[in-house]
Amino acid sequence: MTRLSFPEFLSRREAFDAAVAAQDEIAKFCSSSSWMCVANGLLHASEGEGKPKYCIREQDGNWIVFVDRRKRGIWFPLESAWMFDRSMKNKE
Repeated sequence: MTRLSFPEFLSRREAFDAAVAAQDEIAKFCSSSSWMCVANGLLHASEGEGKPKYCIREQDGNWIVFVDRRKRGIWFPLESAWMFDRSMKNKE
């Protein structure tokens, strides 16, 4: 899987959102990059110290997007208040 930095993820948001749109039984808007990035930046801004550590991977439309805000090795979705977003697997 290709490892992406958070800025690289932002530059590939359209591909991520296309993968979200292709999923069954998922909250489409709350799993979209638009919601996740805003929630990550605003809802969780006070969590942790310093710059968060991201684990973002993509391969053939399969995505894993997590953040460790407190640098304790505990990974959460970018939006971890409601936990709507999740890892996605391409149906092909």
